[in-house]
Amino acid sequence: MSQTQDPIGWGISKAAQIHADAAKVQASLPDDPARDSLEFWQVLSRENTGISLCDSGMIYGYEYQKPPRSIPISLEFWGNEVMASISTAHWLETHCDASDPVAVALETELMALAKDPEHERENWFTCVHDWLQTFSNGPRSFTVEGADYEVLPTEERDNVYNRENDFSQVFVYELLQDNWDQSYALIHVHTGCDVRGGYSRPVIAKIVDLDYFYDWTADAYCHNCDQSWEMLYFYSEALAKIELNDDDPESQVAGIELDGKTADAERCMLLCPNCGQNTVGVHNSVYGI
Repeated sequence: MSQTQDPIGWGISKAAQIHADAAKVQASLPDDPARDSLEFWQVLSRENTGISLCDSGMIYGYEYQKPPRSIPISLEFWGNEVMASISTAHWLETHCDASDPVAVALETELMALAKDPEHERENWFTCVHDWLQTFSNGPRSFTVEGADYEVLPTEERDNVYNRENDFSQVFVYELLQDNWDQSYALIHVHTGCDVRGGYSRPVIAKIVDLDYFYDWTADAYCHNCDQSWEMLYFYSEALAKIELNDDDPESQVAGIELDGKTADAERCMLLCPNCGQNTVGVHNSVYGI
């Protein structure tokens, strides 16, 4: 059955396959993971945000159809070009503490607004907007472990898509700050296809270190000649023999044979275009690979 010969039948078949894939992914994830775990962010990054006729998901698929990534940084090979990809779920688990009691209190309040009769049929972005508007009456006050907190939203809101990043999935974030100069992030992870739609429910988490929160890229670094590149996207005529993570016994080869495959950055050294040695690894200030 082709898209042009029978578009309705093709669409029904594709939708059924998308739902089957999503159900398989959901079945592999825990039902109620701890908020301080990697699984919590993996579940969020695979939240089923539905099918839209206005995006390309029927052709290219949706993020929520894919199994969650198991490694922090992976290398993707396209011919002899190499790109780095940071697992968004791993990154969020490293940088954001969703179990923080102040963050939990804020999110609980947001969810209560989302469930009220006025908002129960609204989308998440409308609920978040209206919740943030309530801060015009003053900051939120909480007492946690004997300390008093007052929290207000800041003016910073963005989609990481708008800046240079190596994330496997982009996300929208909005920052809040308390009277102790602690920052919190309200996050929607993109789990759809086109970047303009398909975002998860909001999660509020304490930012572990605001400086590292903006570390969104992986760099190439040669351990032999001490050269580095801002973006890991370069041409390499020869690659070290590596064991890829797809359990393919034929993958222990070099060069063009890697086309279309993915490798664990911790187990891979690339050819340096400067000194010619297989001594280029991937570096990120958090993971230090």
